[in-house]
Amino acid sequence: MAPRTNAPADPPAAPPPPGEGAPNQRQALADAFVDGDAAQRRLQRDRMQEANAPRDWYFVGPSASVTPDTVFHRLRWGGQAVLAAVTQRQADALLAEFEGREEWNVDAEPRPVELGRSAGWKPWEKPRGYALVVRKVLRELPQSPTFRPSYDVRLVPKADDPNGYCVQKRIPPPEQIRRRLMQNLPADQRPDDEGLRRMIRKLLHKVFPLFLTREAGFLKILQRDLPERWRQSVPDVFGLEYDDKGYVSCMRSRWLRLGGDLIRPLDYAQQACELLRVLHEQVGIVHLDLRLDNFLITEDGIKLVDFGSSLRRGEDIAQSPILTKLFVEMLSASQIRRDLLRMIEKGHITSAAFANAYSPPGPAADLFSVVNNFGRLDDHGDFRGLTVRDPQQDAFLTRLRREVFRPVDAKNPTVFRLRELCHALHEEPTRARPVPLAHGAIRFDLPKESAGEEPREVAAPSLPFAVAVPDADEE
Repeated sequence: MAPRTNAPADPPAAPPPPGEGAPNQRQALADAFVDGDAAQRRLQRDRMQEANAPRDWYFVGPSASVTPDTVFHRLRWGGQAVLAAVTQRQADALLAEFEGREEWNVDAEPRPVELGRSAGWKPWEKPRGYALVVRKVLRELPQSPTFRPSYDVRLVPKADDPNGYCVQKRIPPPEQIRRRLMQNLPADQRPDDEGLRRMIRKLLHKVFPLFLTREAGFLKILQRDLPERWRQSVPDVFGLEYDDKGYVSCMRSRWLRLGGDLIRPLDYAQQACELLRVLHEQVGIVHLDLRLDNFLITEDGIKLVDFGSSLRRGEDIAQSPILTKLFVEMLSASQIRRDLLRMIEKGHITSAAFANAYSPPGPAADLFSVVNNFGRLDDHGDFRGLTVRDPQQDAFLTRLRREVFRPVDAKNPTVFRLRELCHALHEEPTRARPVPLAHGAIRFDLPKESAGEEPREVAAPSLPFAVAVPDADEE
């Protein structure tokens, strides 16, 4: 048996640095390609987060065996992979493998680099090789589409942007629409060939052009009417292309890149709600699609994207029959609306603030969405490595969520708009909060490290528009 000792135990091993291959090789690649303060900050954040979190830099040594698909899943959107090879021929083979895939863009073609010395290095050997840099420009693999991006959304180079790229959002080609529908529609909902063609025509010529045109218009309104300090919180459109009917077919906007210091749940909630309050009160725009996908954690705080489903205060969509029809279809397929109605039916929401959130669609719909997202940051894959848990703040947000949805006085709730929610989020999280009980009784909950809440149902994914087959004679 080993002798007893009073020496302290070894500290737990630090998570491995990002990438594959020898550590000194990864460091040599970082020294060669990571340039600038912003890139260095992203690399440092990669090294501090958990090993399986998505990252901005991925270094692959010459001895590692990787594929474009495995590298893709290790990177954030816009992340870069530095791929090393021993010979020029091997580097050219890597280049050909990635260059032929639309989800990648080549940032730097193969060039000679000094590689770190491996464990079996001999003094007479020169640790030299070749390396190239590729960037992830699609959010998902083309062969495995999901419901999340309806349009063709990708990063494209832009020389005068600090990140070197911008976001291009365009009408998807017919084959991409067909592939998405066939892979995601249940077998019993798939139409025949003629029905599928009508669905594709409707999406291609009506749904996508109309909502992309509206989004471009809303982004211009936001840049015009938002106070200056808030204009950086939404995309800035600088390039539009139109089809032969005058609808927007392609839109380019500033890339709001994920990143920044780790953010706590309460800080996220405060920033998101304050941004929405400004949108509602100072611009008069209701977003109506506040999924976590559309919130971004960036170097400059919380930002918001995807305004295609938005409405402006006082807007009368009834003047346009096609817009009215598409909005009715969109709202009928909205998972957010279905969640709200289900929670009201089950008694999880009793506040009068949400009684007519969609009659017509208004600010209460956004209020529900943002409150319902409290405590869900850890469930969103894009936020891994960008948030930090705080049990006390989680408990406070859980109690506040319950207080907003089920207030003591359901007919006169204390939180009726984003303004009251912002005020509640800035209150002292440790104060006792009232909780309604049966028969009109009230209990005051003191803060705890954790708090229970109603079970949340996991919703099935849904397209942001109705997929019913249009009639054959529909214009």
